[in-house]
Amino acid sequence: MPVNKYRPSNSTEGDRFFSAFCKQCKKDLNNDCEIMGATMAFDIDDEGYPQEWQIGDDGQPTCTAWVDVEAEGVTPRCKNTVDMFS
Repeated sequence: MPVNKYRPSNSTEGDRFFSAFCKQCKKDLNNDCEIMGATMAFDIDDEGYPQEWQIGDDGQPTCTAWVDVEAEGVTPRCKNTVDMFS
């Protein structure tokens, strides 16, 4: 079954996706994720565009590489404090 890859249509949509997934992902907190950079470096039809960003079975965008920081016992970024460095 082919993957229905996802790419935000604008910066607002991209920011919402980043907030929902990347900011709460163990890989992002450890600077161990290259997906965000690859989504900006490649067109969605290019072979190098990440397969992890896709439209899920529910029709919503998702990241299949996402690892919930709270489930992994990692202290997540404070949801009430603005991130000054991203």
